[in-house]
Amino acid sequence: MDEISRLTDSVADPIAVKQKIETLLRENAALRDTVATLREHLRAEGEDASGRLAQQQISQLREANQHLVLATFGAQDSTTAAKALNERQTVFLSMLAHELRNPMASIAIANTVMESLNLAHPSVARLLAITRRQISHLVRLVDDLLDASRISTGKISLQTHMILLNEVIDSAMETAQPSLANRRLPVRVDLPPAPVVLLGDMVRLSQLFANLLINASKFSDVDDTILVTASVQDGQLVVAVKDEGKGIALEFQPGIFDLFSQGADVHDHSSAGGLGIGLSLVRTIAEMHGGSVRVESAGPGCGSEFVVVLPLPAISASGLHLADGRGRGAAT
Repeated sequence: MDEISRLTDSVADPIAVKQKIETLLRENAALRDTVATLREHLRAEGEDASGRLAQQQISQLREANQHLVLATFGAQDSTTAAKALNERQTVFLSMLAHELRNPMASIAIANTVMESLNLAHPSVARLLAITRRQISHLVRLVDDLLDASRISTGKISLQTHMILLNEVIDSAMETAQPSLANRRLPVRVDLPPAPVVLLGDMVRLSQLFANLLINASKFSDVDDTILVTASVQDGQLVVAVKDEGKGIALEFQPGIFDLFSQGADVHDHSSAGGLGIGLSLVRTIAEMHGGSVRVESAGPGCGSEFVVVLPLPAISASGLHLADGRGRGAAT
């Protein structure tokens, strides 16, 4: 209003003064509109910023909740796994006590009988054979326990050399022969016609296939046939040990190679014997050689097939070469 009075005093033309006043009033109204618009904009910006902050906080809370849920599930999984391992170890200790008790009882009975006999008595030789056999069984159990310890601590080592597959299989057959003969189980071996060269540990690979043969013998009926086949496929050796025995239910196959997992639900060790270590050792040895092992079974009563896949080295300087396909068969 001071500006209006000044203009009225200084300007003689009343029309011009009126026009000037109207202009100032319009400009003032426009300014008020501008201020109102700015305030609305600022308020909207503030609400938007608050909304963004709220959304950010909600997102952070959701992420924290997801982490909490995952951590909870992880803890539950760890607890479940620990409980399952504890149950397997309990079953293992029970089987161990059972396995150790039987041969020790046989040895004790044999010794008691021999003490009452003249050493020239014909029964002495039979009793000595029983003692030797049971002692061998105890030695095998102790070896299995040592291997289980080595598996758990990662202390199994390899001494690798260029070796022949047929020599590995022959050695495995020799080791498994007592178990095979006890149940009168013929083994048919089908290897490639040309020598197959492996880069591996002779002792451990022989142990791998011996364990598979012994496992097959445990769950086969008397006079069943066990088939061992080998072929070279895409630069890899594929060896399968197939039996006609009890088979394995599908739900138990994924854990068949776990240490201490072979309870009565998977393979009935209460009747077949063993500590459930052999197949775990098979997987460990195969993986240490850069290979793998899997089991295939249509279910109980359908037999089982264990397939070992091992990498093959390049053609050796000795001239031995690898051949694709299956070869001549042999039977024992």
